[in-house]
Amino acid sequence: MNPPLLRRRCRVARGAVVQGLRYQLGCHLPRTALACFGITVGAAGLVAVLSVGGGLRRLVVSDAQQSGGNLSVIVAPPPGTGRRAPLTLSDIDRIGRIPGVEAVVPETSARGRIAAGGRQVPVHVRGVTAEFLARGDWRLDAGRGIAPEDMYSSRRVCVLGHSVASRLFPGDQGTEGAVSIDGLRFAVVGKLEELVSRDPLANEVVLVPITTSLEALRVREIGRATVRAAHVEEVPAVVARIRAWLAGAHRGGDFRVRSAAADARGAVRALRAVEMSLGGLAAICLGLGGLGILGAMLASLDERVYEMGLRAAVGAPGHALMLQLLAESLAMNLAGFLPGIALGAGVSSCVEWTVSLFLPEVDFRAGVTGDVLLAAGLASGGVGLLSGVVPALRAARMSPVAALKEA
Repeated sequence: MNPPLLRRRCRVARGAVVQGLRYQLGCHLPRTALACFGITVGAAGLVAVLSVGGGLRRLVVSDAQQSGGNLSVIVAPPPGTGRRAPLTLSDIDRIGRIPGVEAVVPETSARGRIAAGGRQVPVHVRGVTAEFLARGDWRLDAGRGIAPEDMYSSRRVCVLGHSVASRLFPGDQGTEGAVSIDGLRFAVVGKLEELVSRDPLANEVVLVPITTSLEALRVREIGRATVRAAHVEEVPAVVARIRAWLAGAHRGGDFRVRSAAADARGAVRALRAVEMSLGGLAAICLGLGGLGILGAMLASLDERVYEMGLRAAVGAPGHALMLQLLAESLAMNLAGFLPGIALGAGVSSCVEWTVSLFLPEVDFRAGVTGDVLLAAGLASGGVGLLSGVVPALRAARMSPVAALKEA
């Protein structure tokens, strides 16, 4: 095709599109604004749902990665009986020798009362090993943690949680002296940093050697053991081996072996289902906005029959009229989509700010990423094209003579 002719035709088409948009905005602004508003609401909902859902999925995956693919072995009574088959320290030692297992951290748990200097505080007494603090949930603020020799010798030593130390030893470091736990004297060897948690009792904890918990405090069982796999890829195999060994060693006992990776996959699947449901609702809103544009375009076409007939009469081909109306539909769609992006980003930012305000310990990020913009843009563009197809086909099939007579 001759380049000057092509440029001239492009200028004519551009002028026709601009003239059509001026007609839509100048003569029927309320109708056009209402149609664009539907696109704005749908696009904002889609951007917000995808951004918040993506932030939640990243949070779940990040927590699972930080846990290193850990497994939790939780003891529960068998169904229909009140009998328990508890884990023992020899069981913990045997689980630690299972292929693929890097470390095992058993725990006991009991409620108790701790007293010092005439003050008495209810606490959560946890029997742990020297590897407990290496998991990273708690960190030392002063002193030391539970040492291997403390566990081997069943020493009566303890590490105080932040709230417990503050209440028993106000203004003091809380790493020297002695306390009484359920009437037994314990030496304080350390204090934990304050743990930011959703659990208000998270800092009301006292750590003691697990052997001391089982012997001196007479805790009856090891209620939980956290097993760390050597490699994340080995987690499914380690789960199967632990289950097989427990089934043979504790017949009649009910042990649940749960992996953080499996929990993360389940949570991600649930989040995806919720995200798809909410995204479907946003897509319905987007489709309703597309119907608004379709109605506005059809009404505009009926009012501009003379214009279309005149363009066809002076030589404009059918595909030129079709492209003109499709371009007008896409332009109206874009006019609603851009404010929708801003509104959706604002909603995502409000959700992120609310989470950081009420749950400061949660590292939640709901930013509008390129994938979100691409998905929302494709959905909105598809709606814009579909909205203009019917008017464009009607314009392309219009007879110039009939159009001029009708006008």
